[in-house]
Amino acid sequence: MTEAKTPHAASLATVSNDNKPSVSTVTICDANNDGLLLFSNSNSGKAQHIPQQPNVGLRFYWHELHLQLVIQDSAVEMDVDEANFWWKKQDRNFQLAAWASNEPSNANQQRASAKTQFSDERIPMPDHCARIK
Repeated sequence: MTEAKTPHAASLATVSNDNKPSVSTVTICDANNDGLLLFSNSNSGKAQHIPQQPNVGLRFYWHELHLQLVIQDSAVEMDVDEANFWWKKQDRNFQLAAWASNEPSNANQQRASAKTQFSDERIPMPDHCARIK
């Protein structure tokens, strides 16, 4: 059986306060009994929409497998302790990308800067990181 190349990637649909839909691609970090967990930039549309309009749609599409999974549910922000627990489980590349996500137009330079800044140490969760489940 063929494996999906990006099994953790999904499209997340949110709705703004003025009822405008928005869809973005996210990476699911983990799944547990509480649901699916993801990190996002707190300045992003999705992170701004969810506290006001928690109903979301999530769609996984695995082209190689000719399968899709659609989930419709509510999303909430994780508490800081839970978020830190899951943050520590993410690989270093994911963490560096999160540091760079605060300035998407300058992401490569931000990623390189974070890589240098945290060269030999644990990478802390950035302040701009929204924690969603």
